[in-house]
Amino acid sequence: MNFLLDAYRKLIDASERENISSQRRDNLEGALADVMLLGGQQEIDAANRFQQDFVGGKSSSLVPVIESLRKSLRSELDLPEIALPGHFNFRLRLKGEGEPGFYGDGSSSVPSALVADGADLLHQINSAQKAKTGRALSYERQKQVIDAYGRAAEVDAKRVLWVDDDEDSIVYERAMLKAAGVSTVWAPNTARALELLNGSAFQAIISDMGRVEGPQEGFALLDAIRERGDRTPLIVYSGSNRPDYVRAVLDRGGQGATNDPSRLFELVMNEVSR
Repeated sequence: MNFLLDAYRKLIDASERENISSQRRDNLEGALADVMLLGGQQEIDAANRFQQDFVGGKSSSLVPVIESLRKSLRSELDLPEIALPGHFNFRLRLKGEGEPGFYGDGSSSVPSALVADGADLLHQINSAQKAKTGRALSYERQKQVIDAYGRAAEVDAKRVLWVDDDEDSIVYERAMLKAAGVSTVWAPNTARALELLNGSAFQAIISDMGRVEGPQEGFALLDAIRERGDRTPLIVYSGSNRPDYVRAVLDRGGQGATNDPSRLFELVMNEVSR
Protein backbone atom coordinates (compact mmCIF):
# COMPACT_ATOMS: atom_id res chain seq x y z
CA MET A 1 0.00 0.00 0.00
CA ASN A 2 2.81 2.46 0.91
CA PHE A 3 4.64 1.63 -2.32
CA LEU A 4 1.46 2.32 -4.32
CA LEU A 5 0.93 5.71 -2.69
CA ASP A 6 4.57 6.74 -3.06
CA ALA A 7 4.76 5.70 -6.71
CA TYR A 8 1.40 7.34 -7.47
CA ARG A 9 2.48 10.69 -5.99
CA LYS A 10 5.79 10.70 -7.85
CA LEU A 11 4.13 9.86 -11.16
CA ILE A 12 1.50 12.58 -10.67
CA ASP A 13 4.24 15.10 -9.91
CA ALA A 14 6.19 14.19 -13.06
CA SER A 15 3.10 14.07 -15.29
CA GLU A 16 2.12 17.64 -14.41
CA ARG A 17 5.43 19.21 -15.52
CA GLU A 18 6.80 19.78 -18.99
CA ASN A 19 10.37 20.06 -17.70
CA ILE A 20 11.41 18.17 -14.61
CA SER A 21 14.49 18.63 -12.44
CA SER A 22 17.10 15.92 -12.02
CA GLN A 23 15.63 15.13 -8.59
CA ARG A 24 12.14 14.65 -10.01
CA ARG A 25 13.57 12.59 -12.89
CA ASP A 26 15.24 10.33 -10.30
CA ASN A 27 11.91 10.11 -8.44
CA LEU A 28 10.15 9.15 -11.67
CA GLU A 29 12.72 6.48 -12.50
CA GLY A 30 12.48 5.11 -8.95
CA ALA A 31 8.68 5.04 -9.09
CA LEU A 32 8.71 3.17 -12.40
CA ALA A 33 11.27 0.71 -11.02
CA ASP A 34 9.04 0.09 -7.99
CA VAL A 35 6.07 -0.54 -10.27
CA MET A 36 8.07 -3.05 -12.33
CA LEU A 37 9.30 -4.88 -9.20
CA LEU A 38 6.24 -4.75 -6.96
CA GLY A 39 3.23 -3.88 -9.12
CA GLY A 40 0.48 -6.06 -10.48
CA GLN A 41 0.46 -7.25 -14.08
CA GLN A 42 -1.64 -4.36 -15.38
CA GLU A 43 0.66 -1.83 -13.69
CA ILE A 44 3.78 -3.58 -15.00
CA ASP A 45 2.41 -3.64 -18.55
CA ALA A 46 1.55 0.07 -18.42
CA ALA A 47 4.97 1.02 -17.03
CA ASN A 48 6.72 -1.16 -19.60
CA ARG A 49 4.83 0.46 -22.49
CA PHE A 50 5.70 3.93 -21.20
CA GLN A 51 9.41 3.10 -20.93
CA GLN A 52 9.51 1.50 -24.37
CA ASP A 53 7.81 4.51 -25.97
CA PHE A 54 10.03 6.95 -24.09
CA VAL A 55 13.28 5.20 -25.02
CA GLY A 56 12.07 4.83 -28.62
CA GLY A 57 11.39 8.55 -28.89
CA LYS A 58 7.66 8.02 -29.39
CA SER A 59 4.89 10.03 -27.83
CA SER A 60 4.72 8.76 -24.24
CA SER A 61 2.20 9.38 -21.47
CA LEU A 62 2.19 8.45 -17.80
CA VAL A 63 -1.61 8.50 -17.67
CA PRO A 64 -2.05 4.70 -18.25
CA VAL A 65 0.44 3.99 -15.44
CA ILE A 66 -1.32 6.46 -13.14
CA GLU A 67 -4.72 4.99 -13.99
CA SER A 68 -3.55 1.45 -13.21
CA LEU A 69 -2.07 2.53 -9.85
CA ARG A 70 -5.20 4.51 -9.06
CA LYS A 71 -7.36 1.46 -9.73
CA SER A 72 -5.17 -0.63 -7.41
CA LEU A 73 -5.32 2.02 -4.68
CA ARG A 74 -9.10 2.25 -4.85
CA SER A 75 -9.33 -1.53 -4.70
CA GLU A 76 -7.04 -1.63 -1.62
CA LEU A 77 -9.27 0.97 0.07
CA ASP A 78 -12.51 -0.81 -0.95
CA LEU A 79 -13.61 2.21 -2.97
CA PRO A 80 -15.75 1.90 -6.12
CA GLU A 81 -14.11 2.42 -9.49
CA ILE A 82 -14.49 5.97 -10.81
CA ALA A 83 -12.92 7.11 -14.06
CA LEU A 84 -10.02 9.55 -13.83
CA PRO A 85 -11.15 13.00 -15.08
CA GLY A 86 -10.02 13.74 -18.62
CA HIS A 87 -8.18 16.92 -17.63
CA PHE A 88 -6.85 16.00 -14.23
CA ASN A 89 -4.40 18.16 -12.32
CA PHE A 90 -3.41 17.32 -8.78
CA ARG A 91 -1.14 20.34 -8.41
CA LEU A 92 -3.16 23.54 -8.38
CA ARG A 93 -0.77 26.34 -9.24
CA LEU A 94 -0.74 30.00 -8.39
CA LYS A 95 1.45 32.58 -10.13
CA GLY A 96 5.07 31.46 -10.11
CA GLU A 97 6.81 29.19 -7.66
CA GLY A 98 8.98 29.96 -4.68
CA GLU A 99 9.02 30.16 -0.92
CA PRO A 100 5.63 30.85 0.68
CA GLY A 101 5.12 34.28 2.23
CA PHE A 102 4.01 34.83 5.80
CA TYR A 103 1.84 37.42 7.50
CA GLY A 104 1.88 38.40 11.15
CA ASP A 105 0.56 41.29 13.21
CA GLY A 106 0.69 39.97 16.73
CA SER A 107 -2.12 37.48 16.17
CA SER A 108 -1.88 33.96 14.87
CA SER A 109 -1.24 33.64 11.15
CA VAL A 110 -0.59 30.96 8.57
CA PRO A 111 1.48 30.95 5.36
CA SER A 112 0.01 31.98 2.03
CA ALA A 113 1.03 29.05 -0.14
CA LEU A 114 2.19 29.58 -3.71
CA VAL A 115 1.32 26.05 -4.78
CA ALA A 116 -1.65 24.13 -3.37
CA ASP A 117 -1.76 20.35 -3.62
CA GLY A 118 -5.20 19.26 -4.77
CA ALA A 119 -5.16 15.95 -2.89
CA ASP A 120 -4.21 17.67 0.37
CA LEU A 121 -6.80 20.40 -0.19
CA LEU A 122 -9.59 17.85 -0.61
CA HIS A 123 -8.33 15.94 2.43
CA GLN A 124 -8.47 19.07 4.60
CA ILE A 125 -11.93 20.06 3.35
CA ASN A 126 -13.22 16.52 3.96
CA SER A 127 -11.66 16.51 7.44
CA ALA A 128 -13.51 19.72 8.30
CA GLN A 129 -16.71 18.37 6.78
CA LYS A 130 -16.57 15.09 8.71
CA ALA A 131 -15.73 16.87 11.97
CA LYS A 132 -18.75 19.14 11.55
CA THR A 133 -21.34 16.90 9.86
CA GLY A 134 -20.07 13.36 10.38
CA ARG A 135 -19.79 12.62 6.66
CA ALA A 136 -17.44 13.30 3.78
CA LEU A 137 -18.29 15.21 0.62
CA SER A 138 -19.85 13.51 -2.36
CA TYR A 139 -17.87 13.27 -5.58
CA GLU A 140 -19.98 16.06 -7.07
CA ARG A 141 -19.38 18.36 -4.09
CA GLN A 142 -15.63 17.69 -4.29
CA LYS A 143 -15.70 18.89 -7.90
CA GLN A 144 -17.61 22.01 -6.86
CA VAL A 145 -15.19 23.03 -4.11
CA ILE A 146 -12.19 22.47 -6.40
CA ASP A 147 -13.92 24.66 -8.99
CA ALA A 148 -14.39 27.31 -6.29
CA TYR A 149 -10.69 27.14 -5.48
CA GLY A 150 -9.88 27.48 -9.17
CA ARG A 151 -11.63 30.86 -9.28
CA ALA A 152 -9.33 32.21 -6.56
CA ALA A 153 -6.16 30.28 -7.42
CA GLU A 154 -4.28 33.16 -9.03
CA VAL A 155 -5.05 35.72 -6.33
CA ASP A 156 -1.94 36.61 -4.35
CA ALA A 157 -1.95 37.15 -0.58
CA LYS A 158 -5.35 35.72 0.31
CA ARG A 159 -6.02 36.95 3.83
CA VAL A 160 -9.07 36.55 6.07
CA LEU A 161 -9.97 37.80 9.56
CA TRP A 162 -11.70 35.10 11.64
CA VAL A 163 -13.71 36.23 14.67
CA ASP A 164 -14.73 33.47 17.09
CA ASP A 165 -14.50 33.21 20.88
CA ASP A 166 -13.66 29.48 20.68
CA GLU A 167 -10.48 29.10 18.63
CA ASP A 168 -10.39 25.33 19.19
CA SER A 169 -13.73 24.89 17.42
CA ILE A 170 -12.42 26.16 14.06
CA VAL A 171 -9.15 24.23 13.81
CA TYR A 172 -10.27 22.05 10.91
CA GLU A 173 -11.81 24.93 9.01
CA ARG A 174 -8.66 27.05 9.33
CA ALA A 175 -6.56 24.11 8.13
CA MET A 176 -8.92 23.81 5.16
CA LEU A 177 -8.32 27.44 4.19
CA LYS A 178 -4.60 27.17 4.85
CA ALA A 179 -4.42 24.32 2.32
CA ALA A 180 -5.92 26.74 -0.23
CA GLY A 181 -3.27 29.36 0.51
CA VAL A 182 -5.48 31.56 2.68
CA SER A 183 -3.89 33.22 5.70
CA THR A 184 -6.31 33.50 8.63
CA VAL A 185 -5.85 35.94 11.51
CA TRP A 186 -7.90 35.10 14.60
CA ALA A 187 -9.71 37.54 16.85
CA PRO A 188 -11.64 36.37 19.95
CA ASN A 189 -14.13 39.25 20.10
CA THR A 190 -15.59 42.27 18.33
CA ALA A 191 -13.26 44.79 20.00
CA ARG A 192 -10.14 42.95 18.86
CA ALA A 193 -11.57 42.47 15.38
CA LEU A 194 -12.17 46.21 15.01
CA GLU A 195 -8.61 46.92 16.16
CA LEU A 196 -7.20 44.56 13.54
CA LEU A 197 -9.40 46.05 10.83
CA ASN A 198 -8.02 49.52 11.64
CA GLY A 199 -4.48 48.60 10.72
CA SER A 200 -4.71 45.67 8.34
CA ALA A 201 -6.35 44.79 5.04
CA PHE A 202 -8.42 41.63 4.70
CA GLN A 203 -10.31 40.27 1.71
CA ALA A 204 -13.04 38.82 3.92
CA ILE A 205 -14.19 38.41 7.51
CA ILE A 206 -15.63 35.22 8.97
CA SER A 207 -17.61 35.63 12.19
CA ASP A 208 -19.60 33.39 14.47
CA MET A 209 -22.91 34.75 15.75
CA GLY A 210 -23.19 34.16 19.49
CA ARG A 211 -20.18 35.02 21.65
CA VAL A 212 -19.52 35.86 25.29
CA GLU A 213 -20.47 39.46 24.51
CA GLY A 214 -23.97 38.49 23.38
CA PRO A 215 -26.13 36.05 21.39
CA GLN A 216 -26.09 38.22 18.23
CA GLU A 217 -22.56 39.56 18.39
CA GLY A 218 -22.00 38.63 14.76
CA PHE A 219 -24.60 41.26 13.85
CA ALA A 220 -22.98 43.73 16.25
CA LEU A 221 -19.66 43.31 14.42
CA LEU A 222 -21.32 43.61 11.03
CA ASP A 223 -23.18 46.78 12.05
CA ALA A 224 -20.02 48.31 13.52
CA ILE A 225 -17.87 47.84 10.44
CA ARG A 226 -20.59 49.00 8.06
CA GLU A 227 -21.33 52.12 10.16
CA ARG A 228 -17.74 53.25 9.78
CA GLY A 229 -17.79 52.70 6.04
CA ASP A 230 -15.83 49.44 5.96
CA ARG A 231 -17.14 47.32 3.09
CA THR A 232 -15.01 44.22 3.80
CA PRO A 233 -17.17 41.18 2.95
CA LEU A 234 -18.44 39.38 6.06
CA ILE A 235 -19.60 35.77 6.21
CA VAL A 236 -21.37 34.38 9.27
CA TYR A 237 -20.30 30.83 10.19
CA SER A 238 -22.51 29.56 12.97
CA GLY A 239 -25.08 26.91 13.80
CA SER A 240 -27.71 27.61 11.17
CA ASN A 241 -28.13 27.85 7.42
CA ARG A 242 -31.91 28.35 7.41
CA PRO A 243 -33.05 30.54 4.49
CA ASP A 244 -34.51 33.19 6.83
CA TYR A 245 -31.25 33.31 8.78
CA VAL A 246 -29.19 33.70 5.60
CA ARG A 247 -31.59 36.41 4.38
CA ALA A 248 -31.21 38.31 7.67
CA VAL A 249 -27.43 38.35 7.23
CA LEU A 250 -27.71 39.50 3.61
CA ASP A 251 -30.24 42.22 4.51
CA ARG A 252 -27.85 43.48 7.18
CA GLY A 253 -25.04 43.90 4.64
CA GLY A 254 -23.28 40.56 5.01
CA GLN A 255 -22.27 38.29 2.15
CA GLY A 256 -23.68 34.99 3.39
CA ALA A 257 -24.24 32.59 6.27
CA THR A 258 -23.72 28.86 6.65
CA ASN A 259 -22.99 26.09 9.12
CA ASP A 260 -21.36 23.87 6.46
CA PRO A 261 -17.54 23.86 6.03
CA SER A 262 -17.59 23.19 2.29
CA ARG A 263 -20.10 25.99 1.73
CA LEU A 264 -17.96 28.28 3.88
CA PHE A 265 -14.99 27.38 1.66
CA GLU A 266 -16.97 28.34 -1.45
CA LEU A 267 -18.13 31.64 0.06
CA VAL A 268 -14.58 32.58 1.06
CA MET A 269 -13.19 31.64 -2.38
CA ASN A 270 -15.90 33.76 -4.01
CA GLU A 271 -14.91 36.80 -1.98
CA VAL A 272 -11.12 36.53 -2.27
CA SER A 273 -11.42 36.05 -6.05
CA ARG A 274 -13.21 39.38 -6.61
